[in-house]
Amino acid sequence: MSKKNNVKFQIRQGDVLVESFVGEIPVDAIKEEDTILAWGEATGHTHRVETKDSAIFNFTMGEEAVRVLNLPTPAKLLHQEHDPIELPAGGYRIIQQRTFSRGVVRNVAD
Repeated sequence: MSKKNNVKFQIRQGDVLVESFVGEIPVDAIKEEDTILAWGEATGHTHRVETKDSAIFNFTMGEEAVRVLNLPTPAKLLHQEHDPIELPAGGYRIIQQRTFSRGVVRNVAD
């Protein structure tokens, strides 16, 4: 097995990490209403993709909550303060950067 097969696609835009997701989305996964990956608490800006055929699904793997962006066609990841990022078609796990301070865990505000 080559190392190349074990490497995941990863890209960060601000406080959002997007990495390739290899797996099945469960049939009981919850589909979100829109394709906003994260909302900026400080600015109100959003990390989002704008395509008609994409969707974000929420489900659990073991005890872990998972969000997966499904892109049947390529799309751009957009944010008002960051350059757009081209994402190829595929499945992507969405990970919001978190911080731990004085016993409190919270999402990083972008």
